[in-house]
Amino acid sequence: MWAYEEEFDAWYADGGGPYLGLLCVLALLGSALAVALVHPCGHRVPRWLPVLAGRPVPRKLVLWPAVAGSALLAVYGLWGTGLALYFLFADRDDLVFDAWAGAGTMAVILAWVAGLVPATWSYHVRTAPERHRTGRPSA
Repeated sequence: MWAYEEEFDAWYADGGGPYLGLLCVLALLGSALAVALVHPCGHRVPRWLPVLAGRPVPRKLVLWPAVAGSALLAVYGLWGTGLALYFLFADRDDLVFDAWAGAGTMAVILAWVAGLVPATWSYHVRTAPERHRTGRPSA
């Protein structure tokens, strides 16, 4: 979809398939992370996981990937937006995907970053030890 068939076949045969597979896996992991940031499963392991059910989720296990993911997606989105804009206005005949597909993808990634950053901050504030929330030691 939104690919030029001749160029896509060569790109796919030259390693594009694993790249697309990696993007799918990263999208699934990012989705699970986003759910953990806003859902109780980010605080306690869900009941349907037999051995770990009900145990607290270590705060850093959710927070650090969210911070790293936000930063990496922001860099990738900004870099990709510049690249997409270049391809929109460049007169090239060797593109694998339509340039508008790249521009649309980068818009979605930047929108994802715009939601992930405040969700990460919210998780950080909500899961901070009481002492860090109030500025006073907990009793």
